[in-house]
Parts: sequence; structure tokens; C-alpha cells
Amino acid sequence: ILTNPNLFGPQEALTNVPKSRIKGVEAQVTVRPVTGLTLIAGGTFIDSEVTSSFQNYTILGTLSQFEGQSFPYTPRYQFVADGEYKFPLSSSLEGVIGGNVSYRSSTKAGFGTEAVLDIDSYTLVDARIGVAEPTGRWSVTLFGRNLTNAYYWSNVAKVGDVARRLTGEPVTYGIQLSAKM
Repeated sequence: ILTNPNLFGPQEALTNVPKSRIKGVEAQVTVRPVTGLTLIAGGTFIDSEVTSSFQNYTILGTLSQFEGQSFPYTPRYQFVADGEYKFPLSSSLEGVIGGNVSYRSSTKAGFGTEAVLDIDSYTLVDARIGVAEPTGRWSVTLFGRNLTNAYYWSNVAKVGDVARRLTGEPVTYGIQLSAKM
């Protein structure tokens, strides 16, 4: 929230929202239908709203009425589904294959109705394959993140006279080595 931008331009200040409400629910289910297979699904629903008259400045310096608006960075829906299958390759080695899909609905990067504050919904798809020592002492995993190369941003901020968006990582591949001592 900004203080009066007339003298020095928009200046950030901590301001309490007079009255608001947040309602929501979160759930996660984990199932193991067969040996080695783990399936996880989870989701969140959040409904937030400023419930009283609240006039202040947006991060862009526009005087606005925020009553009825959702809280910034509060997507209404978030979902994730993950699956992983572990199977023996030998008496001292197991294979692991897995993947997940995550979704986040649109939200705003601040109070206000300016389109530059919009953070669009996005879906990410990741996958992994590897080998591990069965007791978990070490593992080697090849992974791919954002396999559809979705273009998305997770933050919008104003710096001086410029609004900038922090974009998410593009498609990324790598190898992860893990050891427990």
C-alpha cells in the first residue's frame, strides 16, 4: 500500500486493511494402490475479500477503493497431482520414475484493478527418473521441470517508473545426486 504520492511520488507504507475475511479449505490424499506406487493429489481453495470501505493507493500510485477486492497473491485455486513408482532393478538397486502436474489460478500482485497487476493462471508439468540404493543412502535422478515450457510469472512489482514481472523458469533439465551419511 502506498502513502500519498503527490510530493515524492509513490512511497511504500505498511497499512492495515480495516475489515476483511478469508475462507478456504485444503485437502490432500495419498494412496498406494500397489507395492511401489504412490499417488498424491492435493488442492486448495481460498476466498478472500476486503469487506469494508478501504480507500488507498495502488502500487502504481492510483487512488482506489479496495472494498470487495481479493487479497494480493491469493489465487483462488491451487492443485497438484504427483505419482511415483519404485521398482527393484537388482538386490542392491531400485528404479524410480515419477512426475507431477501443478496448477495455480490467476491472482493479483497488489490491490487495484490495473491490468499490469494481473498474474495469470498457469500449469506446470515435471518428470523424473532415477536409480537409488533401496535403503535411501544414495540416489541419482534425472529431472525435467516445466516440460511444456509454459511462460508464466509469479510476481509483479513496481521499481521507480517501471512495473516488472518475475518470470518462472523455462523448461529445465538436470541431474540430482543425493547421499545420506
